[in-house]
Amino acid sequence: MRTVELFEVYAGKTFARLYEQFPLSTEIKVEELVQGVEAGDFDKNAQMNIAGHTLMWLQSAGYLEPVRKDETHPPFRGTLTAKGFECLQALPLPRSEGQQSQAVPAVPSQVKGLGSQLVEAIGEGTKAAATDTVKTLVGKVLAHGIALSVSYVQAAIK
Repeated sequence: MRTVELFEVYAGKTFARLYEQFPLSTEIKVEELVQGVEAGDFDKNAQMNIAGHTLMWLQSAGYLEPVRKDETHPPFRGTLTAKGFECLQALPLPRSEGQQSQAVPAVPSQVKGLGSQLVEAIGEGTKAAATDTVKTLVGKVLAHGIALSVSYVQAAIK
């Protein structure tokens, strides 16, 4: 597994945990993130380092809000930001031929949002199919976050 794939798995576990507890503040320990993850050639210390940097990146990218602003090292204690929660509430849109997947804000429906799907996929454990699902869902969450940022910039320009 590559570091970016471990990032996707650790981000998925983080999103699922914070989504389940939202809006309550929750502690995330790197030891819990790496537990049960098939990491290939990475030893436990390398895995924990990647997991810690995943938490820091998600925070600096605006998906996580720490309880204490000066908290820069794991364990992380905090919650999802408005951006993080909105991205996890988004509904995935089916792909059309030649188009990339997009997401829209959730509305009452039988379709589950990205956060609910992540919680389910994480609950399935470390099976290869579940891990692939988690990585795909994290990609959709981050893509939705980028789309939100672009729409905010476009609105500010108008």
